[in-house]
Amino acid sequence: MLSVALCTYNGERYIREQLESILNQTMPVDEIVVCDDGSTDNTLQIIESLRDSYQSDIRIYRNEKNLGPARNFQKAINLCRGDIIFLSDQDDIWQSKKVETIVRFFNKNKQKQVVFTDGQLIDTIGNVIPGTLWKCFGMTEKSQRMINDGYGIELFANENRATGATMAVRKEFKYLSNITDFCTGDILHDGALAMLSAAENQLGYIGEQLINYRIHANQECGIGESLLHPVSDNPREISYTSVLWSQNNLPTPLALRILFMVKRQRRQHQPFGPFRMVRSLRSYYKYYRDKWFSFLLYDLKQWRIAMWHRIFK
Repeated sequence: MLSVALCTYNGERYIREQLESILNQTMPVDEIVVCDDGSTDNTLQIIESLRDSYQSDIRIYRNEKNLGPARNFQKAINLCRGDIIFLSDQDDIWQSKKVETIVRFFNKNKQKQVVFTDGQLIDTIGNVIPGTLWKCFGMTEKSQRMINDGYGIELFANENRATGATMAVRKEFKYLSNITDFCTGDILHDGALAMLSAAENQLGYIGEQLINYRIHANQECGIGESLLHPVSDNPREISYTSVLWSQNNLPTPLALRILFMVKRQRRQHQPFGPFRMVRSLRSYYKYYRDKWFSFLLYDLKQWRIAMWHRIFK
C-alpha cells in the first residue's frame, strides 16, 4: 500500500496543480492523508473538490491549533497506513513517474528505509529556474560517495542535503513514529530523517529530478527565494547542526558518534591539537574502522591549517 503525507497551510494558489500531479501518477497511490495547519483560505475546498472529481481516497484532517511543519508532518505520517509513505509539500509538482521510480528503488534496495531525490527548480508561475535542488544543497559526487561508504552521518550533520518534499520512507523505519523527538533548533523532520537513516546506513538517493520544486516568497520551509550557495561537502568543518544534535536526546551509539564529531571539529582550533588527536586513537578506530588513519591524518592537516591562520592572520 502506498500513502502520501501532504501538509497544507494557506496553499490555495498551488495546491490544485500539486494534488493533480499526485493523482496522475503512472503508479497510483492508495491514499492521500492531508493535514491542514489552520488554513484561512480556500485550500481545503479545493482539495475536497478534487477528491470528489477523482473519487480518490483523500482523508483530510484540520489541526485545532497550528503545529508547524515538523509536527504537522509527524501527524500526517502517523495517520498513513501504507508500507511506503511519500512526503509532499503543497506547492510543488511531481513528475508523473515519481512514485513508480521510488517504488522500484525500494524493491531493488531492501535495506534502505529512506530515500530522497533531486528536483528541478521552478518559479511562482512554473517557469524553470536554472539549477537543481542538489546543486543548491551541495549534493556532489563526493557527497554521494560518502553515503555509499557509510559516512552519511558526517555529511548530514554538517549540512542537510535531503529535501523533505522529495522524500519517501518505509513505514517500518524504527524512528518514524517519533521523528519530532530528534528535531531541534534548525533541524526539521527531513533533516532528522536523513541523519537517522544515514547513521544506520539506510539512506538512499536517486539522482533523477522527480519533482519541480517551486521557489516563492510564502514557503513554509525550504530554500525560499534566496537560493543557498552550494554548501561544503567537507564533513570536518565546524557544524552548527552537529553541535545542536550533540545536545539532543539521541539513541546510543549515535549520541557518542555525534559527540566525538563535535569534539574532533573543535579540536582543530585548539593548541596542542596533535596530542589530543593521538590520545583519541581508540575513538578514531571505533567510529571509522578501516578509514581511521586517513581521518586522523586529515584532522591533523586541518589543525595545522587552523593554527597557521591563527598565527599569521
